[in-house]
Amino acid sequence: MRNKLILALAATAAAMVFPPLIDAVQAEEQSALTGIVSSDAEGKMEGVVVTARRAKSIVQVSVTTDAEGRYSFPRDRLEPGAYTLDIRAVGYDIGSPAKAAVANGKAATADIKLKKTKNLAGQLSNAEWMMSFPGTEDQKAELLNCVGCHTLERVARSTHDADEWTHVT
Repeated sequence: MRNKLILALAATAAAMVFPPLIDAVQAEEQSALTGIVSSDAEGKMEGVVVTARRAKSIVQVSVTTDAEGRYSFPRDRLEPGAYTLDIRAVGYDIGSPAKAAVANGKAATADIKLKKTKNLAGQLSNAEWMMSFPGTEDQKAELLNCVGCHTLERVARSTHDADEWTHVT
């Protein structure tokens, strides 16, 4: 009786430990492209948006890294071919160009190493620029007319003074 109990406990413990490994293997089999995103500053990075663009195509597919820095593009989202990879992680740039060749049947792998950016301002979205500007919400609302043709980075980096801005249309 005791042996059966120990065996049942061991089986339960194994079932709790090994399903993640089985899920990871299944995910790899269903993936067209996988990899890990990391940096010297942070190690493996969670929440990085990885975008794949096939050569001579305007279509892009994006996924986000998990807590272990892993990303995985589903096989049904990437056709076989050569892809260029890009990232969105404010404060970081890709250390060297990232490319991958996706083929039928086997997942391609492309690990991406990031480095600290030298141009943080160039990576900010309009919303991030808006949050960084001083003033009330009503004062900032005037800037919404500026984002139809360009980003707020252009406004933030402008050398116009207050009087010169009144003449800008």
